[in-house]
Amino acid sequence: MNKVFIIGMNNKFSANANRWGFILVGLVFLANGYFNIHRSNLSLLGIILGTLMFGGGIYYLFYGVFGFAESSRFSLKVKVDESAIELKNSFWKPSKKLHWVDLSVIQFQHYQIIFELKDQSISFSYNANPEISIAIKQTIREVAEQKNIQVIGG
Repeated sequence: MNKVFIIGMNNKFSANANRWGFILVGLVFLANGYFNIHRSNLSLLGIILGTLMFGGGIYYLFYGVFGFAESSRFSLKVKVDESAIELKNSFWKPSKKLHWVDLSVIQFQHYQIIFELKDQSISFSYNANPEISIAIKQTIREVAEQKNIQVIGG
């Protein structure tokens, strides 16, 4: 089993719809920034606004392309497989990988999962719609029960 859940958006749209929404907004910002700079006759305000819109467009476009791809190192996700759980809830920070053999207890809370390891506790908070949150918890529970790991809450 290898399941990847894209998190980070708390709306009813799919990851693919969010991806295309961000890409579309990014392209609109890029075009608006270009036209603002091009038509401003080099006025200071036009250049500043155009540059800001152009930068925003690049950000939205980058996030749309890389933020919703399962294989991207930038996407916010929970990846569950037979050997480990990979957790990433920040666009710029690296993901955390927890191996099942190191886990003793998993505790589910409201949009938060607490993993008790042998020597430490790791708390993972995330932003997702209710359906994705339920699917994440069900998948983790299934694998944890197969591996005889205690699960609390949910």
